[in-house]
Amino acid sequence: MWRAGCADGAASCAFRGETSMLSAVGAPGSASSRSSAHVLVVDDELMILDTLKRRLERSGHTVVCASSAADARAVIARDATFDLVVSDVTMPGTSGVQLHAELAVTHPDVAARVVFITGGIQDADAARYLASIPNKLLQKPIPMNELLELIADARARHPAT
Repeated sequence: MWRAGCADGAASCAFRGETSMLSAVGAPGSASSRSSAHVLVVDDELMILDTLKRRLERSGHTVVCASSAADARAVIARDATFDLVVSDVTMPGTSGVQLHAELAVTHPDVAARVVFITGGIQDADAARYLASIPNKLLQKPIPMNELLELIADARARHPAT
């Protein structure tokens, strides 16, 4: 699992430059940054985890990162109060699609709050699965304003979490 803002779990780490994977964050005080949400980000690409964590925290949200579906399952087993789970579709081992299918059985309320991110779907079974569920799918580069709107919507639907 990824902690303390660093891919290797160290107490601190430097980020080597900005990445173009995300568009600009909403302005401070905008509707998407007024209320803090509890967000789990699941992606095997550590640069994406780091960038999303920093951008979402800058918007006032609390972010927990997991670099695999196994880590995400462990996090959710301890704390299933996330307003939104942002999961990559394609990851080594258990994919984001497989994680969602498991959550649909073990934590259906959490499964309903998953937003998928992808750089492209090559697996026909994954594409069929994603087409069969109502969860949102965002293409990389991630449209940050759209993600912030999804977080605000999720927060409004689950204000007690």
